[in-house]
Amino acid sequence: SKIMQEFDLIYHRDIPDGSQIQNGKIMRTRVGDKFKYHVVLTVKQPKKKPLSVPKNTAIGIDIGFRRVSNSVQVATIIFSDDKKPPQDILAPQKMISAIEHVLELQGILDDAATELGKKIKPLLNETPLNEEHQKYRLWKALAKYPNYVTLSFETAYKAARYLQIEPDFIPEKAAQALLEWWSGHSRRYRELHNLRAKQLLNRKHFYRQIASELVSHKKLIVLEDINLTIFAEVKDKDNALSDKARAQRFLASPSEFRDAIINAAKRETVPIKNVPPQYTSKTCSACGIINKELGAEKEWTCSACGVVHDRDVNAAKNIAELGKQ
Repeated sequence: SKIMQEFDLIYHRDIPDGSQIQNGKIMRTRVGDKFKYHVVLTVKQPKKKPLSVPKNTAIGIDIGFRRVSNSVQVATIIFSDDKKPPQDILAPQKMISAIEHVLELQGILDDAATELGKKIKPLLNETPLNEEHQKYRLWKALAKYPNYVTLSFETAYKAARYLQIEPDFIPEKAAQALLEWWSGHSRRYRELHNLRAKQLLNRKHFYRQIASELVSHKKLIVLEDINLTIFAEVKDKDNALSDKARAQRFLASPSEFRDAIINAAKRETVPIKNVPPQYTSKTCSACGIINKELGAEKEWTCSACGVVHDRDVNAAKNIAELGKQ
């Protein structure tokens, strides 16, 4: 066969002994102006017997995205049968700083694209494009945004790149403004995409390390049954999160951490259980009284028994106990 391309193959993880590779495909994803390739293999593994674990012990995990000093607290973990102190999972400060830089770059590009949209929208609407043009949808994305929606920097960048192929794609004044925007922000755009891809990969690796450590204890793992997809990482019409909370959500990505734990547990046949999330933070783990008046406070005192609770630790204890029931 003719050799079209040679490249190094880096294993995400080893193929288990006795497994059979059923098929494979090459996936290409764009990162800025470059492409990244992944070889994805579908592997059939031998069936493992479910792991037998003690029924009187559990690992309770309270997943969240609370800001702590220079980092973000991803979760609080407690071992119900051990004398170990509760463990807060904090994202590495270096990773958080890098992702915050990504958010800063994104904010700069967002603001610049918003100003660009104010300039070129009237010019584009004066000279509509033929609907049969191959880039009509791109032109429409530039020109037909409602007044309350700003121009995306992704759309602006794509249009600027296409202008270098077809300079008459849009009116001359609009094209000039778009190319000036591209000249001033193209390097920042590429930096954003490259850093984002790198840091998201670092975050995924960090979470998989934590998940592997958890399943190595070979104990029941208990999580709250929460649909974390409702906390979107980006703005959308169904998301009421503040900008600050949304940024912390992006930094921590609880759904990615949860998926890493579930995948590791399935791989090692460690049992995992979901419990109802209602009142896990508000229920006193000492006497069982529910503090319905509790807001977002980190610490609170039970009015019945006087025990002072750390909100996250208390939730993890209750989650573990619910899992053992």
